[in-house]
Amino acid sequence: LTVLDRRRDPLAWVHAQMNLGAALQALGHRLRDTAQITKAVLAYRDVMGVVDHERAPMESAGAENNLGNALLSLGIIQDNNSRLTEAAIAFRAALEVFTPARASYSWANTTTNLGITMQALGEREAGTKSLEAAAAAYRSVLKVMREGAIAQDARFRLEAAEQEIVRRSGASPQVHHESSPSTIGMHTQDWMRTK
Repeated sequence: LTVLDRRRDPLAWVHAQMNLGAALQALGHRLRDTAQITKAVLAYRDVMGVVDHERAPMESAGAENNLGNALLSLGIIQDNNSRLTEAAIAFRAALEVFTPARASYSWANTTTNLGITMQALGEREAGTKSLEAAAAAYRSVLKVMREGAIAQDARFRLEAAEQEIVRRSGASPQVHHESSPSTIGMHTQDWMRTK
């Protein structure tokens, strides 16, 4: 990144910074190293300081999604609800741009990420409000994505959220799904595909 000048070629700098953030995030997540994940958060925030949301909404939304993922990792590792809440805010900001009609794959990834975040919050709090929000996110993904890894992951996570809601409230789940292995963790925007 020292070779790229954000003033001369801001888009190339943004893509390089996003890739740096993704690498730091993956390393930090794998090693449970909050210092690396914090560097990823800073990289994504740097991107958001450069990207003009009006001129490059998809890049801006991708940065928000990736920021949300890094904050989600920090929230889980540090058992920090504030980080999880920040992650939910970032995912919701990305979803203002990513819609099923405009970017269905990115929308499904980000909506699943929001569900994962709400489920993590729900596991840490009394009641079922956050778990219900997680279940609603997974259901909305399944309305758009019926097949593939994202749908499989949403089904698996939906079942877990519904089971916990039932356990806590004694209510019956709205929909029953077959159990399937989770194949996706958090969904980070793949910036190599956009070049």
